Amino acid sequence: MKVGVTGKTSRIVAVVQQIKGITDTVFSMDSEGESLGSCDVILLDNLNSKEIDSIWNQYSDTTIAYVMDVQNGIRSDFGQIKELCVIKNIPFITIYEGVIEEEIEKFLFPSRYEGRLQPCISLISVHRKSGASEIARALSQQIADKTTGSIGIVSLDPYDVISVENGITQIYREFDIGGLTPGRIKELATSLDDNLFYIAGNSKLESSRTMDPYKLEQIYSLIQSAFDFTIFVVSPYWDNAMTLVNLKNVKRKYLIATSNRDDMKEFYSYIPQIRYQFELDLRNNSFIFNYDGLGTEAKSSVSNQLSAGCVLQLPYVPGPNPMSKKFTQAGLGKLAKNLVDEHRLPLKTEQKAKGWFFKKSG
Repeated sequence: MKVGVTGKTSRIVAVVQQIKGITDTVFSMDSEGESLGSCDVILLDNLNSKEIDSIWNQYSDTTIAYVMDVQNGIRSDFGQIKELCVIKNIPFITIYEGVIEEEIEKFLFPSRYEGRLQPCISLISVHRKSGASEIARALSQQIADKTTGSIGIVSLDPYDVISVENGITQIYREFDIGGLTPGRIKELATSLDDNLFYIAGNSKLESSRTMDPYKLEQIYSLIQSAFDFTIFVVSPYWDNAMTLVNLKNVKRKYLIATSNRDDMKEFYSYIPQIRYQFELDLRNNSFIFNYDGLGTEAKSSVSNQLSAGCVLQLPYVPGPNPMSKKFTQAGLGKLAKNLVDEHRLPLKTEQKAKGWFFKKSG
């Protein structure tokens, strides 16, 4: 494979040359890229919109990618650059300290990384007080009990008002100034156990609406890189980037549905709007049925409305009866084991029982 690099410096040329399978590397400081000649791939290193447009017009039949260095902060014209790259179908390669070669190799030879990407799932609360937060914490604890790998719980609740200072808002700020790495994300996360970490959501919906979706894509990717397995908890607010970016990017989704008929009907009415406005279809995703014992919505009705099957049924979480915790742990234990086995997370030789650390309904 012949790779061309164009930018203000040749900083990534030496990195590219070390990647197995690269037969030739060409560098050009010329913003027109005329000296690159014929290449299989061209990497654009920190170019502006005009330069990107020029290269794309000249090499429209060549695979082109934009290399973005988040370690040095975000360019003031980042939004304009990202919009142009989206229009011209130019993917971003995000590099940060310590993983430059890995990220470029991942783009050039994606088959080498199949099965090696850090796995994640989204638990989507279809209405308020569905129990999604508690289910996420119980499931993450079950997984953490079985593996030595690190587990991250990420709240995407724009109204998350718990007293955890370093949540998504702080992570977003540090990404903006270029200091965010997977290691730093782990430092910002609240440690719940030896291998279990929690990242709080945002305290104001208004600020969530101002977050740049392109930046959130990179942030969520960095969060996934920080942990061996990540559980995103999505709250039922469908008009902000925190929610929408996650729903579009995470393939494995579980909806948290309940037997509350009125709230479920309200969610059913949202589905066509979400599909029309954001090109997101929340049907055909498996769901966890959280049975509260008071509502009259049947599991079969939910399955029919969502065109999906139920993964498991739980007693209402949280429930006043202490036995509900036992049943919840038992039910989620099977799902946790399946996720550990499926993603081949490193197993603990000895497992010990953990406490129940639910704080609030979500």
